[in-house]
Amino acid sequence: MSDFVRNFILRGYRYGVVGVGTYMFDLLIVYILSTYTLFPLFGAILIGFLIGVSINYSISYHWAFAGTQQKPLRGYIYFILIALAAGIGIAYTTTLFVEVFSVPLILARSLVASIVGLCSFLLNARFNFHVL
Repeated sequence: MSDFVRNFILRGYRYGVVGVGTYMFDLLIVYILSTYTLFPLFGAILIGFLIGVSINYSISYHWAFAGTQQKPLRGYIYFILIALAAGIGIAYTTTLFVEVFSVPLILARSLVASIVGLCSFLLNARFNFHVL
């Protein structure tokens, strides 16, 4: 196995572990906001995502993307820009699946998160942190 493939798998695994943990926290926020407040579903999804992704960055910077030469603040700005685009896509797509196609929220959000998470990993690893 080449060094590139090993690096890709290790960083992808770490990013995935962090992503699953912060995703669970994200879902908790969405559940609380959509159940116990008057937030619209779209807003609850977007807020949960942005809080989760900020925590994700903090952990990923030091673990999944360890060894990067990217400065923390600059990396966070790029990470958030990628996340904002992803978050808007997640919120619209998840809301569409739930409200139009009656897909259960957690299933819809999980399906969308899987695809968006992989794309976010690739964009961050290659273009933000330059570790792939």
